[in-house]
Amino acid sequence: MPAGLLNVSEAFLLTLLGEDAIPHTKTGTEIRLCLQDVIAYKRERSKERKKHLADMLALAQDTGTYN
Repeated sequence: MPAGLLNVSEAFLLTLLGEDAIPHTKTGTEIRLCLQDVIAYKRERSKERKKHLADMLALAQDTGTYN
């Protein structure tokens, strides 16, 4: 379910967890995530994406490659 909420594959979610991008606990083979942490990660990722898109648009407008 967390992978679906983030719209990523389970393999990519495991990569994120391996990079400690989202707080989690592991007990044996079971991984536990707090829904609030997943939502916080999703919000932060969305803010970063919007900022990058705005920067790209500004650059395209400045260089005249976007009409």
